[in-house]
Amino acid sequence: MCIPITDLVWQLMRKMNIKPDLPLYNLLLRVIRDSGFGISEDVKKFPQSRNLQCKETTNGHQDSIQHPEEEQTDKELIIKTESNVSENTAAVNIRESNVLATLDLASNLFGDSPIINTSLDLRYPENRLAVFGGPLAILEDMKKNGVSPNVLTFTQLLDSLPQKNEAELQLLEYMKAENVRRDIDLYNMIIRRRNRRNDYQAATEVLKYIVEEGIFLNLRTFGCLAMGCTTLPKAKRLLQSIDEAGLEPNIEIFGLFAYKSALDFEYKEALLGMLKKRNLYPNVIFLQHLERSIQSARKKILKMERNEIVDDYFKSEKFKSSFENFMMIYSKWLKSIGFDKPEHPWKDFRHPKEEDSQKDVQS
Repeated sequence: MCIPITDLVWQLMRKMNIKPDLPLYNLLLRVIRDSGFGISEDVKKFPQSRNLQCKETTNGHQDSIQHPEEEQTDKELIIKTESNVSENTAAVNIRESNVLATLDLASNLFGDSPIINTSLDLRYPENRLAVFGGPLAILEDMKKNGVSPNVLTFTQLLDSLPQKNEAELQLLEYMKAENVRRDIDLYNMIIRRRNRRNDYQAATEVLKYIVEEGIFLNLRTFGCLAMGCTTLPKAKRLLQSIDEAGLEPNIEIFGLFAYKSALDFEYKEALLGMLKKRNLYPNVIFLQHLERSIQSARKKILKMERNEIVDDYFKSEKFKSSFENFMMIYSKWLKSIGFDKPEHPWKDFRHPKEEDSQKDVQS
């Protein structure tokens, strides 16, 4: 569903005195979170389509009835036919464009605060939420209509909030004031959001709220915390916490360790040993993280050999020795788990002498 259509439907409901219930509010928040405009023309015409009103007649039941000419005008402003969509999509792809929607609106849908001459990139959920007045405006509208939000309401609202700690804390306080019990899934989302914006300290502070409310951590909680394990000591402490909770870490958590370890090959070497100790078999994602790190390290080394500018860390003996040690055990480790690297795609086209030289290097 497209945001302009959602906006128009909501205005029609108000026009016809249809009061929304909890499922409709939750559906609205889901549309705001997940839907976009699709093509740039929809973005440009949104201010126009938002001001469309149903024609009033003496008969209240005829509010939604329009003449063919009026119906065609509305379709041109709001709903594209399939042929028009395909033509516009071929011309403009919203994912590749940087179209800003200039909203010259008299007021928000759920509030009296105006949005005048404001440029918002409506591909982002927090900006789409602002068009509807922001989170508090929607929650107040629910209260006005006698609808009590549930935890799903706030879970969907969370993904559309600005990436700021203050916004998340205000949401938690509102839930407390409304006596809506916060669950572990909501807290997991907050931990993940904070780790994604590299606010690792704030992510771990969420554990304080979880403990205070007597909520039990699950494996997904530790998976979200693993996103902040940028060093080997942090990863070890997290694994110890998982063991103390009576849970078993899975390969997905180790995949996050492999990703967050970046070009720390001491960290990566330790991960290989941990997998073997815990009898865990690596998946494709884990191996891809390792391979990408190896390729990145080789590019840094190549730049250094060409006397190009690289960080001092890559010139250090620590990096050189850790990378060499990792590469020495990596191929053996792959064979020990029954995984062979795929052959080079040009192998069949190599000259026999080149094959012999490759074998000499490997030996």
